[in-house]
Amino acid sequence: MELNSSGVMPVSADNAAETELSLIGYKHITLYEDEWRTKNELLISRLLVNLGKSRTIFARNCEVRTIDNHTAKAFLNCNHLLGHTSASYYYALYEIKGNKTFPEISNEPVAVAAFSSPRPMNRDGEIISSYEWVRYASRRGVRVAGGMGKLLNYFVNEQSPQEIMSYADRDWSEGDVYKKLGFKFAGYTQPIDFVINPVTFERVSIKKLRRKFGEDSPELNEKNALILRNRGNLKFLRRLSFR
Repeated sequence: MELNSSGVMPVSADNAAETELSLIGYKHITLYEDEWRTKNELLISRLLVNLGKSRTIFARNCEVRTIDNHTAKAFLNCNHLLGHTSASYYYALYEIKGNKTFPEISNEPVAVAAFSSPRPMNRDGEIISSYEWVRYASRRGVRVAGGMGKLLNYFVNEQSPQEIMSYADRDWSEGDVYKKLGFKFAGYTQPIDFVINPVTFERVSIKKLRRKFGEDSPELNEKNALILRNRGNLKFLRRLSFR
């Protein structure tokens, strides 16, 4: 399917049918064998969260802090399927225990969000500063109710962005939480092709391999290599009035 000028795919009949199913209570989750073998505990944790079988912490009982790259990296590599990525701004929620008189703040984050630096984007002839929300994860076995909203609001109040862009992984979500946070659906991104090592089950993007090695990439020429195509992402935008 061809991409439009904004880099996303138009709504198809299949996408429309899936959206209709979500309206009557169905949720589509796609599991892949390579991740089941290499990230089993994390997948089980996410499934339990989706089934409402995890511990719930309320964001109102948490404190927001700016954290450094080292802290974010350790948390995201443990709790996000895609792991850590470069970003300019990292924030975390820390649970407040005890009482108002003697509060005790946990030493470990219960959720982390990461945002990029601003990029100039042309929106209807106007150049604005657009930030990307590149990661959000809660701690394994924990659902932080209101966590995304609290971290997003902190970032907005601190950086005053004109626009925030983010992507929802279609293997896990239809992006309902983004809609609740004021984001607008902007389209479907193209599915991504990966090559899977049949021994280690390591997953590598074919696009990255071709960009680095061309068609001579040893991974692409591996006799027993496995090819996987995911379901792509949903793109969301939230425009703010800051200038």
